[in-house]
Amino acid sequence: MPLSPSSTLPTTSPAVPPADVRPEADDRAPIIGGGQRSFDDLGTPLHDVTFCIVDLETTGGSPNTCEITEVGAAKFRAGECLGTLQTLVNPGRAIPV
Repeated sequence: MPLSPSSTLPTTSPAVPPADVRPEADDRAPIIGGGQRSFDDLGTPLHDVTFCIVDLETTGGSPNTCEITEVGAAKFRAGECLGTLQTLVNPGRAIPV
């Protein structure tokens, strides 16, 4: 079931803002490993959240010299997959083997 264009990306900001924009006095749980919280720290159980997982495939590992070749996404709510999207992208150059 393909996703409609209006439903492929979340329309709200993340539950936890990046560390560099949070106020100094933050009463939430401490950050693990310098920037990523656990699912328990987010407050809302994952099964109560609608979210989209995005996967990018590229011609290599450098954002400066490599290009995207494929985009995939899956939208979930309450453990159910609501839809998927998969498309190839022409990187405009040969793909290394």
